[in-house]
Amino acid sequence: MIARKRLLLASLVASIGWCCVPASSGFAAIEPGIEFTGPWVGRHLWYGTLGYEFHVVRDTQVEALGLYVGSGVPADVGLWTDGGSLLAQVNVQDGDPIVGHFQYHSLASPILLPAGQDYVVGGNSRDWYLSDTVGFTVNPDIQFVGSRVGPYLGGFQYPAGSDSLIGYFGGNVLLDRPAVPEPCTLLVWTGLGATALVIARKRRKQVA
Repeated sequence: MIARKRLLLASLVASIGWCCVPASSGFAAIEPGIEFTGPWVGRHLWYGTLGYEFHVVRDTQVEALGLYVGSGVPADVGLWTDGGSLLAQVNVQDGDPIVGHFQYHSLASPILLPAGQDYVVGGNSRDWYLSDTVGFTVNPDIQFVGSRVGPYLGGFQYPAGSDSLIGYFGGNVLLDRPAVPEPCTLLVWTGLGATALVIARKRRKQVA
């Protein structure tokens, strides 16, 4: 009887240990909000905040904010609600990692963006920006709403102006989609319940 109990408990512990080992990254994918897969039509000088508005299709989180590599650093990049409330701000520096056509600075803590909400990202360009890009791609967790533009020589601020061009980059986000969690909690409680049931049945048989 004691040996059987130990075997059941050992099997349960082994199962829990196997399923509760976290994934190597803990997330399914880390990708830019937007990227270019082809050339651009316009490349111009600008001194002010440029970016875009996006709609969140499914829950995601922002790991870093970035600036087009030709826009000049150091420079501030911000993330706002579509109503203009600043949620995060970073200063992109020389030496920050470059992913695709953007240079990113990590946030102190990731910011969760729930599905169904709109946000605006913008960077204070002090040099070149792109407009009317070709081969434009969008992260599957969001939808591109439109370009956002701040006033010329306006410095870092919420880019309230809008434009139909796919461009004015500008700022960008690096998104991290949470992976589906392992069902460890369910396995633990199921396993404990099954073990307790087997032990209880053995005890009833011994009493009988």
